[in-house]
Amino acid sequence: MEFKLFLLALLLTFSFSSAALAQEKQDPIDVTLTKCLDQKENQTTAGMCHCTYTALEEWDKKLNATYKSLLPKLNASAKTSLVTAQRQWVLFKEKEINLIDATYGKADGTMWQVVRATKVLSLTKDRAVELESLLETLPEL
Repeated sequence: MEFKLFLLALLLTFSFSSAALAQEKQDPIDVTLTKCLDQKENQTTAGMCHCTYTALEEWDKKLNATYKSLLPKLNASAKTSLVTAQRQWVLFKEKEINLIDATYGKADGTMWQVVRATKVLSLTKDRAVELESLLETLPEL
C-alpha cells in the first residue's frame, strides 16, 4: 500500500513538473490566444473563431518568417529539399482543410466552427514549430 502511494506521489510530481515546463515554453502566440479566449466577450462561437483565426494569422507569419530565415542557411541540396517539402506541405494542408470542411463543416451545431478553426490552426502551428526546430538545430555557419 505504501509503495502504491509512493508511485502515485511520484507520478503526480512528474505530471505537475511536465505541465509547468510546458507552460514555461508556451509561445507568445498561444499566450495571446488564451488571453483572447478568456475574455468574456469572446466566449461565443464568433469570439472563439475570431481569436483562433487571429492566432492562425500570427502562426502563418511566423511559419513564413522561419522559412525565409532557413533558406540562406542551407546548402543547395538542402534548400531544394526544403522548397520541395514546403510545397508538398502546402498541398497537404489544402487537402487536409478540404477534409476538415467535408466532415466538420457538414456537422450540426456552431461548435463545429470552433473545432474547424482549431484544427486549421494546429496544421499551421505544427509546421511552424517543425521549421523553428530545424532552424534552431542547424549548425552555425
